[in-house]
Amino acid sequence: PAELQRFLQDKAEGNPFYIEEVINSLIESDTLIRDNGNWKLTREITEAEVSSTIHGVISGRLDRLEKESKRILQEASVIGRTFFYEILNRITELGQQIDQSLRSLERLDLIRARAMQPDLEYIFKHALTQEVVYNGLLKKERRVIHERIGLVMEQLFQDRLPEFYETLAYHFKQGQSIAKAVSYLMKAGEKSLKRYAVEEAHRYYQEAYDLILNITEKTREDALLLIDLILDWAMVFYYRADCKGWEKIFREHLTLAEKLDD
Repeated sequence: PAELQRFLQDKAEGNPFYIEEVINSLIESDTLIRDNGNWKLTREITEAEVSSTIHGVISGRLDRLEKESKRILQEASVIGRTFFYEILNRITELGQQIDQSLRSLERLDLIRARAMQPDLEYIFKHALTQEVVYNGLLKKERRVIHERIGLVMEQLFQDRLPEFYETLAYHFKQGQSIAKAVSYLMKAGEKSLKRYAVEEAHRYYQEAYDLILNITEKTREDALLLIDLILDWAMVFYYRADCKGWEKIFREHLTLAEKLDD
């Protein structure tokens, strides 16, 4: 309809994704309907009804979702922009509703099936959608789901874990399972070093080091893990020809290593 075109021209500022989401929102609220092959507005649209930001429009669409579908979408957003069906199926508490909810979310054009083989995988249609959904969760909820995802991935992909070291490290870090996050970051660093991606390996070890160093009250297990990390990290310093950095980090933790009496 011409009035809708004028309205969108004033609001959209050339953003096609914003236009698409506004139209989807109007269809879902029965403001825009199909009538004898044509589209028509059932009532006048006011400025206050449609958010001026894409985040606001997406949030409005999410608010209209059924409770179960919204929860499934939230859990999927924690997995990532792309997510495996089997991971979602194992972490959700709404197992019986998952298939129906995913079909509904596909119809609403919020997600799409990305691959059927070897594992059924979905993708959020737009990264912004996943971002808005994820940020709508409380931090405590996100932490719990991240940790659950990590534990499920360990079980699900136990025969091919090296493929997922980086992803596992991310989820355990966000879930505040620091020891597991550090362990997988070290494995990711070792994996990178084996293919001589030295700077990438250095970043993984540095992230692991920063994580474990920030633990205020370290247990003996934490201290042992820290020393193991530094010993493994030594090879990265060697390949970077950074003898000063190598010596500095060894000296900083010499007393701790001696105290462990290992």
